[in-house]
Order: sequence, then structure tokens, then C-alpha cells
Amino acid sequence: MSAKQKPCTLAPKHKWEFVRNVTLTKASYGPSGSRVHISYRGQYKCACGEKRIGQSQRTEEAA
Repeated sequence: MSAKQKPCTLAPKHKWEFVRNVTLTKASYGPSGSRVHISYRGQYKCACGEKRIGQSQRTEEAA
């Protein structure tokens, strides 16, 4: 369960701006073997300084 966000100090609602794509890796080890879960997410920030992780922005790379 995620922590509740603080209200924005500059506006009634947060206005999120995309910062960059991030890769989150979770590994678990047990008697049946190891598992690795990799997810691609986006890092966002508000002008008031609050940050969050959300949907990634897909970028097309030039070939």
C-alpha cells in the first residue's frame, strides 16, 4: 500500500511533469528458485517538490 501524498502547496491539485524513465527491479529468492520482476516506469515531479512514479513515456529511438 502506498503512502498518501501531501496536498500541493502551489495549486489545488498537483501538476505532474515527466522527468525520466526508470527501471524498477524486484528479486525474490526461495526454495523453488529465484524470481526477478523488471518494470519500466516514469518518474514525475510537481513544481511544489512532490515526486511520484507512474506510467513510462515510450520514446522511439532513431535507427
